[in-house]
Amino acid sequence: MIGYLRKNIIPLIIESAFLAAVIFSKADTIYLNFCFYLLLTLYFAFRGEYSFTRIAGQVKQKKFWKDVFLTILILCIGYFLMLALQHAFPKIPVGAIKLKFDTPFKVFLFAVQTIFFPPLAEEMFYRKYLIVEGHGIGITVLTLLFSSVLFAAEHAIAPFGIAAYTILGIAFGLAYLRHKNIEVMMAAHFIVNLIGNGANIILCA
Repeated sequence: MIGYLRKNIIPLIIESAFLAAVIFSKADTIYLNFCFYLLLTLYFAFRGEYSFTRIAGQVKQKKFWKDVFLTILILCIGYFLMLALQHAFPKIPVGAIKLKFDTPFKVFLFAVQTIFFPPLAEEMFYRKYLIVEGHGIGITVLTLLFSSVLFAAEHAIAPFGIAAYTILGIAFGLAYLRHKNIEVMMAAHFIVNLIGNGANIILCA
């Protein structure tokens, strides 16, 4: 337990500071969100967690892309289950963290923090660091739920929104536990965000 907390203390502090800033400050959330992802990405980069050589070697393998495709399928199922819950209770506020991009600079920030940073920062923190394997199914389930709730809290601040996004977080976690390949998760996450958030940028441009 102590080792688990020590390993995750800095990312947990970064997320706690982000949530406090979103709730209590009047700063534009697009700047707060950018700083959150930037700090996490730099932290994991400093720890040497990113290996583009390892990624380059994997992308040549058919199994890698098969796992990416199946991961995207699992994420889509989780996303639609999340939407189904929201549509089942339309009057309950989700409290999703809104990112307004009404200037060219903010469009750039939006693209970076919704397409490029999440596959690097979220997969490393919420999946590789927070989900524990090899210590019994109970520990794996507990850490999966813990990581999913923290993932949800980064996307919504209302209780119902956190519950809804936790479903999506569980889908991410289950996909990771299926193959235990963080590079597959990064690739699948990047593709999904590129399509979804890229479409938002095009439609709102």
